[in-house]
Amino acid sequence: MRAPRRVPWATKTELNELYDWLFSPASELSTRKRGLARMSVYISSPSCPAFLHLLYHLVSASLLPAPSSPEESQASRLTCAMAVVRFVNGMVDPLQTGPYARPISHLAATLHIPPNLISLRHRATHEDLPPLPLLQDAVHQAIEYLHAHSFLPLLASGSGSAPEEGWGRRARAEELVKGWKRVMKTRVRDREVGEETPASREIRRLRKELEGEEVGEIAEALCGQEGLVPVGRKKRPTLLKETLPSSTSLQIWTPLIVHLSTLDPSFPSVLADQILTTILITRPQESDGRGGAGQTDTDTDTDVEARRERQKESQSFRWGLATWLIWFWGGSEVSLSLAAEDRIQLWRRLVEALLEGDIVLRRLAAVLAQTDSSLAATYGILEPLLLQTVQPVQTEQSDVVGLSGMELDLPTEDMDVQGRLDTMEERLLAMEKIRARRSSSATVPQQHSMLGNGGDGANAVGVGVGVGVPGWRKLGNTEWRACPIGVWGGV
Repeated sequence: MRAPRRVPWATKTELNELYDWLFSPASELSTRKRGLARMSVYISSPSCPAFLHLLYHLVSASLLPAPSSPEESQASRLTCAMAVVRFVNGMVDPLQTGPYARPISHLAATLHIPPNLISLRHRATHEDLPPLPLLQDAVHQAIEYLHAHSFLPLLASGSGSAPEEGWGRRARAEELVKGWKRVMKTRVRDREVGEETPASREIRRLRKELEGEEVGEIAEALCGQEGLVPVGRKKRPTLLKETLPSSTSLQIWTPLIVHLSTLDPSFPSVLADQILTTILITRPQESDGRGGAGQTDTDTDTDVEARRERQKESQSFRWGLATWLIWFWGGSEVSLSLAAEDRIQLWRRLVEALLEGDIVLRRLAAVLAQTDSSLAATYGILEPLLLQTVQPVQTEQSDVVGLSGMELDLPTEDMDVQGRLDTMEERLLAMEKIRARRSSSATVPQQHSMLGNGGDGANAVGVGVGVGVPGWRKLGNTEWRACPIGVWGGV
């Protein structure tokens, strides 16, 4: 039996009160300041969870007033930048357990920290400070991350105490999932069917240990880099061709998913929710020139190629997770089918992010609408809004084939193209006739008769030919003098 752990709050109600002060929709500036004061008491205790220290600095930075002078603006930039740097370092430092330091970007990817926060942390540490609006957005994004990945799991725990061993429990779940994957891959490859083989005994041991882990930790581990999606990109489902996990992946993971679902019927819903959360939180950020993934004038060919490779890797990984959500949605196993309420919640979250132009989300919505007839009507309403189809990050022409599911199908077969062209020609001719009549009625020919200096009739006849433009007249031979441009001859 696990020993109880000390926490800085007295009761679960006190912790819920802090949550309402900070994250309730009805919270305002005064309540957030009360929550900040409460957290200042908590962080003075040695038993305070580590994420509350990070949350305290982030909330403090978010409550800074609008600067009224350049000096205050610089101070706000420094405060927000330091809060973001402390957030990233505080999250990834516990994972630096090896003899050699691992890249922060790799560790952050295992925690599903948005990549733009990692880039902003590097920029704030080693380069010029980013602008204040960008830093404020990063602070709010970090607060939302702690809200989803730390505060809500803390409230969901039965006793309200901090998770035992912190990141160690998550790392343990990841190691167990990784071990299951390794043993099952060997068993599937060797086609073992015995129950007393070393692989079978190892599987039973891993299954027993996974039963003692929290459902949320297992779901996050399954959605990680060593989880449901194969590491090799060639082994993953293709975005434009495949909509379900490969048969090998199903043989590896179905026994574990079915076993955990038997012990906890809510496991399929928890795993499906975590899959969609991972897909949404790892979607690419739009290029806005503020440190995102967009191309800049200073990027070299190597930088562009590396960025494109990262985009292709992220797209492949996210679609691999999406195929598992489609598999759950189809309900291939009775014990793995999602409840109607869970499907509605997942579909609403997916629809809210469709207009961002992410091809993985749009492709996922199209496949789910084909799988579930109850979603076809909703997707039919949204489909005209998705005309600007975002092409996948691919370089081969063969990878572009099969995008029909992401485009709006137009009725081109029954369209009378020639008839419409003839109608357009007739309308064009009618418009030209109307324009010609208007121009002819506006121009009235006028005859300008004038007498020359000598008053001779020949000259009068010569100059009497008007040009028909009001305000202009034609000069006679006696009045005309050659004058180069820019020279005035003193007429």
